[in-house]
Amino acid sequence: MNRISRFLFMLLLGFTLLPRSSYAADDNLLQNPGFDSWRWKSHWKETSPGYTDVGVTHFSSNVYSSPNAAKFWAHNYVINRTITLSQKFYDITSGWSYTASALIKNNSGSSELQDGAYAYVGLEWYDNYNHKIGSTSLSDLLTAANDAWDEFSVTSVAPDDAAYGKILLGMYSPVMSYCSSAIVTYFDNASVTVTPEPLSCVLFLTGGAALFLRRRKKGSEF
Repeated sequence: MNRISRFLFMLLLGFTLLPRSSYAADDNLLQNPGFDSWRWKSHWKETSPGYTDVGVTHFSSNVYSSPNAAKFWAHNYVINRTITLSQKFYDITSGWSYTASALIKNNSGSSELQDGAYAYVGLEWYDNYNHKIGSTSLSDLLTAANDAWDEFSVTSVAPDDAAYGKILLGMYSPVMSYCSSAIVTYFDNASVTVTPEPLSCVLFLTGGAALFLRRRKKGSEF
């Protein structure tokens, strides 16, 4: 094996040995992202204060990918309540960008978002002491019925002292003056991914190749 062949082999090996999250932008860091486990809330933490609830639906019209979707419910006289499902993820690298996303659906009619209610996807960072770092990053807000599955996402860079991240699927219900029934919103296919492949890895390997070839060219001139 000559020098160029050895170098190309080491370059390929370098890509192979990189952490998978460094170049696989489509890898989902979440467990049970579609709520399809037989214990559907497995790996998810629920926060549902009084007169609210988080459940699961099996009705095909309100499920994006079978068999399940998460169902957020708020009673018609809820006052300033936020319902969330959250999940921590630990496979992170400081300085890299992460995107949290989910599909959200709200049907028009008596259970539609109204009077200032909204649904969203959030992303948070925490240190080794479980202290939140900075503020919650939020996606665009779903503020009215969309009658279809739309993707909502938010991207944030992991801070230097971050030990783990947390995705939030949330629905906020303020004072509702004329809502005749509960507000119901559906979530499905949540994900957290690295976006995109870190440029530093590409530049490092490309720069190494250029330096090697330059030195080899100089050596051949003598």
